[in-house]
Order: sequence, then C-alpha cells, then structure tokens
Amino acid sequence: MERAKGRSGLFPLMLGHFTNDIYSNFLPAYIPQLIAKFSLSLALAGAASSVYSSVSSLTQLLFGYLGDRLDRRFVLVAPLITALFMSAVGAMPSYPLVLAALVLAALGTAGFHPLSASLAGSLSAQHRGAAISFFVAAGSLGFALGPLLATGFIALAGLERTYLLAAPALLVAPLLWQVKVTDRTEKPAAALRPRLLLALLPLWLVVVLRSTVQLAFTTFLLVLLEERALSHLAGSSVLLLFLVMETAGTLLGGHLSDRLGRKPIVAFSLFSAYPLYLGFLATRGPGSILLLALAGVLVAASNPVIVTQAQELAPSHVNIASAITMGFGWGIGGLLVSLVGWLADLWGLSTSLNWTILALPLAGVIALATKERAQRRAPSPE
Repeated sequence: MERAKGRSGLFPLMLGHFTNDIYSNFLPAYIPQLIAKFSLSLALAGAASSVYSSVSSLTQLLFGYLGDRLDRRFVLVAPLITALFMSAVGAMPSYPLVLAALVLAALGTAGFHPLSASLAGSLSAQHRGAAISFFVAAGSLGFALGPLLATGFIALAGLERTYLLAAPALLVAPLLWQVKVTDRTEKPAAALRPRLLLALLPLWLVVVLRSTVQLAFTTFLLVLLEERALSHLAGSSVLLLFLVMETAGTLLGGHLSDRLGRKPIVAFSLFSAYPLYLGFLATRGPGSILLLALAGVLVAASNPVIVTQAQELAPSHVNIASAITMGFGWGIGGLLVSLVGWLADLWGLSTSLNWTILALPLAGVIALATKERAQRRAPSPE
C-alpha cells in the first residue's frame, strides 16, 4: 500500500524535475548565439552563466528555510517559472534583460529543488534512497537533453523564437497542478541548531568537491575532445553519453544505499571514480570513452545518496538539509569551475583536469568521516 502511494506521489515530482532541468540547461546552447547577437566578450558571456548558477544555487538555502511555510503546490508551479523565463532569453532585446530573465528562471529552479527533494524522500521510509535516486535521475536525464533540444530548435527557428519552447511546459503544468502532493515530512520541532549544521558540513564539502569535478568535465569536455581532433558532433555525442551514464549512476547509487548503507556507497563511488577519470585523461580512443562513461556512473552514484543521508540526519529539517546538499553545494562547485578554467589557461586543459580530479579521493576521505543515522529495520514476523 505504501509502495503504491509512493509511486503515485513520486511520478509528478519526477515529471516536474525532468521538466525543470531540461529548461535549466538551455544556457549552454544560448551562449554562442548571445555572443553573436550582443557582441559579448567571453567574460560577459561567462557572467551570464555565473548569474544563473549562483542565483539558482545559493537561493536554495532561502527556499529550504522557508520550505515549511510555503504551499506544497509551489513545487509543481516552479518548473513552469523556470521554463517561461528560460525560454524568453532568446527574445530579450538587450543583455541586461537577458540577465533579468535568467535571474527569474533561476528562482524557479531554486524554489523547486529543496522542497521537491524533501517530498520525494518522504514518500517511502523503507526505500528513501531509491525514491530520491529516481527523483534525481529524472532531473539528470532532463539536464542531459536540454542543450540538444535548445540547439535543435535554434537551428530550425532561430534564437528570437525560443519563447515557443515554453509550450511543452505549459502542457505539463496542468498535469502537475491536478496531482495531490502530500508532505509527510516531520515539521521542525525546534530551531536549526549549530550541532546539526556541523553534522551536515562534511556532506556539503563532499558535494562541493564532487560537483566541481562533474561540472568541470561537463563544461570543458567538448573543448578537450576537440583538442583530441574529434568533430563537434562526435564530441557532443560523447558528452550526451557521459550525462546519460550519470543518470544511470544516480539510480544505481540510491538502490544500493538502501541495502548497504549510505556512507559505504558514497566513499566507494568517489574512490573508484578517480582511477577511471585518470585513465580517460591518459588514454585515447574507444577505450578512453568507455573509462569516461564508467566514471560518470560512479561519480553520480553518490548524488542521491548524500541527499538521503542529509535528510536522515535532519529529519525535522529535510528542506534545509536538501538545500545544503543540492543547490548550495553545487553552486559553490560551479564557482570553482572558473578556477579550473584559469588553471587550464596557465597549464593546459588536460593538466588542469588531472589536478581537479584529486578532489575525488579527498571527498572520499571526508565521506568516511560523515555521520550516518542507523536505518530502522521493520520488525521481523513472529
């Protein structure tokens, strides 16, 4: 009975996450077009990305704090906010208005993630890791498909008509709104105490280190593959494979953590991903691509597990726990990617990435020091 209710409640959250993250990753397809339209420098183009990622990530803390005061149905409206304003970016007549549209789209993304993650985790006490892994995987798949959808549309209809891309979200919104979402998380019984924040701090550090590696490879993979003489089409195919394999990793990690525990899965995935990334950077050819794909599976496996672990450490503050280990951690990791790019200008991209992946074993060591609440087992039948 609980499983059936969980599935019926989880589907709209997955659909919302898939929809939100498709639109949230339109910006990489927009950037070259915006540079040409407004004669932007690379610094200004990068600033657009920084504005979106910073606002969408850092304001998740605010939405996490306000989570128990907001109407639960806000999580079903937030993807529409993201879609409407991200689709409007191409039609904006000036660069400041582009930034304004990105800020509003970012607020939709920020409002969606912590609240919806806490709801997904509340749907099944016995299979929390699996529920969150399905939720996260839906967003990862949408994130992977977003640039392809936007690039294809721009090639057919042009940048000025991207507002038409909002149409699918307008069709999805009524489906989400009609679904009854029940929040079964515990309400905060007391203020968020410093001791609890200290318990969440190691998990946040793991997210920052891991996401820096993930985002660095997502950002610079096409550049690296072009240096290896792959065509843009071939490089885009490899990037899509990498992102899809990350989606598979989120599903695998959540399921295994329900059986084996949160901490072992997080630590194993981070330690194991490092030699695979190292092998990819050191080799060429199909074998190198295979190593990258396997690295994508392992590095993403810890993503839903850490969110689950944080929620279990803070059962009365699941919204803020989700915000810390999702948007806030990813946001800081995104800012550190600029450091990776700076080092690449000094030393070369391959060397910079070789140093960057050292963050993975460091994150693995920190993961071993995190706290894990003991899983409650159902009483065995007499």
